[in-house]
Amino acid sequence: MKHEKLAGELQRYPHLFHLLSQLSTNPIVATISKRSSMQPSTQMHGSMGQCGNCKICKPYYNPVSFQYLTFPVGFSSLKDLIGSDLGSLIHISAIHGDPELFKLLVTGTNVDINARTPFGETALGLAALYGHHALVQLLADRADTDMNLGITTGGTNTAPLTIAVNRRYEGVVTVFAKDLRVNANIRDTSGKTPLCQAIHQGDENIAIILLHHEMILADDISVDERAHELPLRLAARRGLHHVVNALIARHDVDVNKKSGLEKSSALHAAATVGQNRIIEMLLKHPDIDVNSVDMRDQTPLAAAIKNGDLDTIQILLDQRKWRCAEFAARITRGFL
Repeated sequence: MKHEKLAGELQRYPHLFHLLSQLSTNPIVATISKRSSMQPSTQMHGSMGQCGNCKICKPYYNPVSFQYLTFPVGFSSLKDLIGSDLGSLIHISAIHGDPELFKLLVTGTNVDINARTPFGETALGLAALYGHHALVQLLADRADTDMNLGITTGGTNTAPLTIAVNRRYEGVVTVFAKDLRVNANIRDTSGKTPLCQAIHQGDENIAIILLHHEMILADDISVDERAHELPLRLAARRGLHHVVNALIARHDVDVNKKSGLEKSSALHAAATVGQNRIIEMLLKHPDIDVNSVDMRDQTPLAAAIKNGDLDTIQILLDQRKWRCAEFAARITRGFL
């Protein structure tokens, strides 16, 4: 009965039938052939999974590297690669992104929803990679979906949330941000958390969405190849006003906490690059330490003087909390 229902639905998707027609043992294909005039395609596919103008080869196009994926060792054709089970159809459907077909496949079936393709991809990982937020929601609605299992290459798993943040899919990230099964603090291969990655990319909307996750660690240092940097310091340095405002409003964020190569605060970072609007926001925080020093024993004012931004210097001086002796010494030595 399941095959009969799927067969009826699949007649609406000739590109999927074209792919499945390579599989002579697939019971769904056999059912379709009996019920309709559609006949299995005899078109051959090359070793790169590309047949010229065939839409079904789209699943094997990697949008990250912009090239067609080669078959793994031991697989010489689409028939070898896809197999003949229902799980393979779910993976294909996850890429093409039709919600109706995907719902039919994942609702009420006993398929292993976390199964991987030979390329190491789960259906959730593929849906996240191609930005199909409706499909991601359908998978999230299943209790047995592993929400942190995405695409594995070289033994390393790239989480679906990481994929969605890197690809800047707000709709997909929104689904993940509402699910407590999602590890919102999982790190990528470079050590960045999803929040720090979003800030690093300058994606304010995605960063704000992530901050709505109940388990987000907003004061978690991103351990990447450049520096161990806090989200607040990174956002201040990048000039992301909405993110800074959201972070300093949280009770779990220490506005004076130091990080980065210079072991400095967010105020230091903003003063160093002349982010004056950020500086004004930080100075309004009741707990801000305007006399904090970095590893070079420099205050934010000293950083502003070194940068030579007169507007930044004036904003900081207006607070009347700075070390007057330090400022006078700087003037004497010709910094202004």
